[in-house]
Amino acid sequence: MANKTVIQIGDTFRTIKDTMHIFGKETGDGIKPCYYNFESQDIAIWFPVKAHENNGVLEKPPKNKWLNILSKDEKDITEILLEPNYAKENNKTNLPYNRRAVFIKNDHKKQEYKFIGVFTCIEGTKDDMVRLYRQTSPVIDTNNFSGCTEIDLPEAYQTEED
Repeated sequence: MANKTVIQIGDTFRTIKDTMHIFGKETGDGIKPCYYNFESQDIAIWFPVKAHENNGVLEKPPKNKWLNILSKDEKDITEILLEPNYAKENNKTNLPYNRRAVFIKNDHKKQEYKFIGVFTCIEGTKDDMVRLYRQTSPVIDTNNFSGCTEIDLPEAYQTEED
């Protein structure tokens, strides 16, 4: 997939490193940020760690300060900050770019990230504790991506590749 320029819903990548390579960003091995900015495109690439349901109760992933709830039809993501002072203390309120290309880790495969679309923040609370993202495009063109910056995010915003 190294030459792929248009990614569409359902396309999969083995790792975050492989995914970011498509966008022209080389990353090392090991723990990766789950959020990359592309100033040239006014968009971020997001690998949210989604909440799982266990006996009807949503469980947040370990070490995560956010609860990311993906709707069953994969068209909406609700992002809830679980620790009110966390974002302010770490200067992480109002992360840039309300448009995000979203890749979700496959529950059934050890290493696989699936593209589920480009999402736009359509609503949020004034204190940035809750944000609702809705899918606005089923494709993303990876041409002309440059200027990627990794935000220095604390551990809660990082993910470890298996």
